[in-house]
Amino acid sequence: MGETCEWVAYLSTTCVIISTGGGGGGGGGNEEECNPETGSCGGGGGGGNNGDGDNDDEEELEITLFCPETVEWGRVAKCEVVFENLEELTFAWSSDWIRGHTGSSWSGTVTDDVTISVSATDSTTGWNDTAKISVTDRKWGVPPRLNPRLEYMELDSGQGGEFRLITRAPQLGAGTGPWNGRYYVRKAPTISGELYISTNYSSGGPWPRYPFNYRNLPPAARAACPEVEFIGGSISYWSLNSKCGSLDGWDVMRKQILRHEREHRDGYNSYLQNPATSTFFSDLEELTGSRSDVAPELTNDSGMWKEYRKKLNAAGVNAAKPTTSIYPFFYHLGNWVYDVRTGGRH
Repeated sequence: MGETCEWVAYLSTTCVIISTGGGGGGGGGNEEECNPETGSCGGGGGGGNNGDGDNDDEEELEITLFCPETVEWGRVAKCEVVFENLEELTFAWSSDWIRGHTGSSWSGTVTDDVTISVSATDSTTGWNDTAKISVTDRKWGVPPRLNPRLEYMELDSGQGGEFRLITRAPQLGAGTGPWNGRYYVRKAPTISGELYISTNYSSGGPWPRYPFNYRNLPPAARAACPEVEFIGGSISYWSLNSKCGSLDGWDVMRKQILRHEREHRDGYNSYLQNPATSTFFSDLEELTGSRSDVAPELTNDSGMWKEYRKKLNAAGVNAAKPTTSIYPFFYHLGNWVYDVRTGGRH
């Protein structure tokens, strides 16, 4: 728009500018040279913002969403919105499985890759953003080889040795926050072993003693070892075979029992090093879903864990050859036995 002058004196070339624009106003009362014939002049104090008093640039919300890009399975991840005046905003969050959370941040236990969305509004303006979080594996790998220390202990009567396979089942975990309703395997199964030989075969004692009555021995045993007639009360494996000259057989049996139990160990280790074990642990680590998807795989007889354990156990049990000894005297089911002994109890 133009500007007009209010003449200070008739036919004067000096006027006071009267701005016809809005906004910040004209600078008020600037005197400038004018054209007395037209009654107008140029320049002056200006009319403010664009001469119309309006601001065409709407202020945007300067909001930032922060989320981690990667998080290890089972760890807690947190997404948060950063804004100068959070209390002025209303938030709405959602993930691939759940929605409805409000607040300026959202955190939970991670089970899967996820896309998280958030929107924020104030009285006039809206904003939204999304972020993706990827899970990283825990590098479970496979359990270490079994190599337990040999221990001597009292076992069931007649049992020479035992390799105990000890397993603890995998543990179920639940997602929270953006992962609420999702489940995963929180903890890997553990596999270990214990190796025991009966104290009857300890190389240095002390040895258990068992009740002895030579009349309960078969005639062949009494004939092979007349000294048994003078034994009363109770006696140990080592003492009886020492008296009867069969300690060599006792020692052979002791070594065969140890060999037998170590063959069990080697059978388990062979399967632990089998690619099937690596595949099982990898698949187990990545197992996620609803509770009905995941829990049965850890507890049901036909689930992943128990099926794997059956195969592992069979590999160890079937790897050991029987034990055989020529020494005649051992205690079995409440009686001393005089016989060639063949064993293989696991």
